[in-house]
Amino acid sequence: MGYVTASERESKKVYTITAEGLKFLEEQKEFAERMRSQMRGWWHPENIDDISDAMREFEKLAQLLNVKARSADTEQLRRIRQAISQAYEAISKDQD
Repeated sequence: MGYVTASERESKKVYTITAEGLKFLEEQKEFAERMRSQMRGWWHPENIDDISDAMREFEKLAQLLNVKARSADTEQLRRIRQAISQAYEAISKDQD
């Protein structure tokens, strides 16, 4: 639609808003502000590094479970489920 351009810098894709994109955002200012407000409610930018670290740990756990669950016996699976359940309970207690 011509609202952004993409380029690569240091092996990363970088998106830049175009003049046409800025014009579109200006026309959609109210909608854009509602979206920004909603996004601020989803996460806290000051915690982005901690969020990224937690997600990496979660990915490592998922990979480990993928390997371990395939060869685990009944008792090992019970302990895995118990650990996951305990983690869930601990995390859910922190929710507002």
